[in-house]
Amino acid sequence: MEFIRKTRIIFFSLLCAMMASGNLNAQDPTAYLNEGIQLYQEERYYQALDSFRNALKLNPYYGLAYRYLAEVYFAIGAYNESLDTAVTALKYAHNNIDAMLLVGNSYRELGRNKEAEDYYNTILKLFPANSDVYRNMGILYLKLNKMPQAYDFLQKAVRLAPEFWLGYVSLGDYYYQLGKEKDAELNYQQAFDLNSRDRLAFFYLADFYYKTGRYNSAITLLEKGEILFENFISGINLLGDCYLKTGNNPKAVEKYQWLLDAEFKKSDDFLKWTYYKIAYASEKISAETALENYRKSYEFDTKNQMIRYSMESFVAKSFPIDAEIRTELGQIYFKLAQAEYSAGNMVWYLLHLKRTVYLNPFHSDARMKIVEYYEFRKDYLRAYEELKASFIVDKNYKIKDKLAAYDWKIQNKQLALPKAEYYQYKGVLITDSDYFNFNTVFPEIILFYSKYFEKFKFTILDYRKKDGINNVLEFIRKNNYNFFVLVEMTGKHDVIKFTVYDNVGKEVEALSINFKPDKLDGAIDRFLTWMDTVFPSVGFVKNEMSKGKFQLSLGKNNGVKPGDQYMVFDMQTDIKQYAILKIDTADTFESVGSVVTNMGKIYDSLKSKKIIKNDSILKKHLTKLKRILVY
Repeated sequence: MEFIRKTRIIFFSLLCAMMASGNLNAQDPTAYLNEGIQLYQEERYYQALDSFRNALKLNPYYGLAYRYLAEVYFAIGAYNESLDTAVTALKYAHNNIDAMLLVGNSYRELGRNKEAEDYYNTILKLFPANSDVYRNMGILYLKLNKMPQAYDFLQKAVRLAPEFWLGYVSLGDYYYQLGKEKDAELNYQQAFDLNSRDRLAFFYLADFYYKTGRYNSAITLLEKGEILFENFISGINLLGDCYLKTGNNPKAVEKYQWLLDAEFKKSDDFLKWTYYKIAYASEKISAETALENYRKSYEFDTKNQMIRYSMESFVAKSFPIDAEIRTELGQIYFKLAQAEYSAGNMVWYLLHLKRTVYLNPFHSDARMKIVEYYEFRKDYLRAYEELKASFIVDKNYKIKDKLAAYDWKIQNKQLALPKAEYYQYKGVLITDSDYFNFNTVFPEIILFYSKYFEKFKFTILDYRKKDGINNVLEFIRKNNYNFFVLVEMTGKHDVIKFTVYDNVGKEVEALSINFKPDKLDGAIDRFLTWMDTVFPSVGFVKNEMSKGKFQLSLGKNNGVKPGDQYMVFDMQTDIKQYAILKIDTADTFESVGSVVTNMGKIYDSLKSKKIIKNDSILKKHLTKLKRILVY
C-alpha cells in the first residue's frame, strides 16, 4: 500500500457482516471469503488478497469474492486491477451496486473522468435513490475542482442517507478543499459521532487534525484508536507522523518500527517509505541508525531522487568529508554526470559534477572535469578558481601542475580572466508541504543548483502558513530583496506549484508541474528554466569606447549575438529608458554595441547603466520588470 496519507475515500462495504472465522475449511470458499473480509477490515490487505484468491480457486464463479478482491485492489491503489476485477465480478453478480461503484471509482482514480461520470450516471438510472452513488459522483467533481456540482451531489447524498457517516467525511473533504476549516471539522466530527466504533472514522478525523497542524489533537484521538482497534495500521502510521511533527522522534520511530514488526504482508512501497521515515526521525537520535535506514529505503528504489537527496543532505551535515558514504554518494553523481555528457546535456553535466565534489571534495577526476568544462567555454576565471579551491583539499599533481601553469600565464599577462557581469536578482524561497521532509530537502537542492545559474541569489526562509506572509515581506524589505517564491505541494502530493510574488506580496507569475519523487531533477530544471524566462538577464554598460559605441558586460555565453538590440535603462522610482543599442560584435563575456536611437533624450553618459534585450521590454514585460526591480 502506498503509505502516504491521502484524502481519497477508500470504499469499505458494510453490507456483509464479519463472521467468526473458527477453523478454516480448506474446501469451503465461503470460509476463505469471511477470512478475507476480516483481514480486509483489519487493514491486512495482502493477506486478504490471498484469502479471496483462495476462495476463487475453489469457486471461479464466486461474484462476491471478485467484488471484495476488487475492493482490496482499490484500497492499495491498484486501480487497473480493481477495475478489471470489478468488471469480472459483474459477470457473476449482475448489477451488484458495490461492484458497479468500484468500476466507477476505479475510472475516477485512473483519471478516466468522463468514463467515470458516464458510468455513475448509468448506476443512477438503476439505483436513483442510492446515496453512495451521489457521494462518489461528488468526489469526482471535487477531484475536478467543480465545486458547485460537488456540493450538490454531496448534499443530496447526505439528504438521502443522513445516518451514512461517509457522506459527512466527503462533505468534510469538500469544505477543506474550499479552505473552510470550521465547516470541514463539523462534518468530520459528525462522521465520527455517527460511527465512533470504526477505525476509519478515527483515521479521517485525525487526518484532518494533522492537515490543519493540530497534531496533539490527532495524537490524542489516535492513541485511543490504537487501544480500541487491533492492527490499526493506518492510524499507527499517522500517529508516527504526528509524533514526528511535534518533535517526539523516539515515539515516531517506535510506531514506525511497530509497523515493520507487525505480522502482515508489506509491499515494497510500504517498506520503502517506512524505512525512509525511520531514517528521517532518527537523524537527531543516531546518525548510524538514520544512515542504515536511508540505505534500506534507497535499495528499494534507487531511482527515487527524493530519497537520495534526503540521504545526501543528512550525510553532508552529519559525516566528515572523508567518510566512506560520502565517497559512495559522490561516485553516484560522477556516473550521472558522465551519462549527461553522453546525452549532450551540458548544464546537468556540470551540475552533477558540482554535486560530486560537494559530497566528495577529494574526487580529483570530477574537479578536473569541471575545469575542462569551464575551459571549453573559455571561462578561464572559473577554471582558475576551481583549481585553487581544489588544491586546498587535494594536492594531486595534476591539479598542482595545472594551477602552476595558470599562475605563470596570469603573471606574464598571457591569460586574461574576464567574466560576465549580471544584475543579480535576490529572492526568498519558502516551501509549504506536509510531504515528509520536502520542506527542508527541496529548497536546499534548489539553493545548491541555482548558485550555478548566477542570475539568482536565493535565501531559504522558514514558513508557517498560520503566520501569513507578513514575516516574509518584512524580511524582504529589510534585506532589499526583489521577490519571493512560494513552493506548495498540492493535490494528493502529485503537483508542485511555484508562485513568484513581488516585494509587496502581489503575484507575478505561477507554474504548476507534476511531482514525482524519482524526477526531482526534472522539477528543478523546469523551475530554474522557467525562472530564467520570468527574470530576463540584465547586464551593464561598462565603457564608452568612442562616440555612440559602448562596451557591454554580456557576451556569447549569455546568448548575445551580433545584430541583437538592447535597451539601456536605469531604476529610480520608475524604469527610465535611455537608448537602444545594436550589437556590433560579441566576445565570450563582453560585447560592443552602437546607439540606434537615444529615445529622443539627451544624456551625459550611459556608463554603469543597465541593459536588457529589447524583445524583453514589451509592455507586459516592462510592467513585470518594474514590479520586481523598482517597487
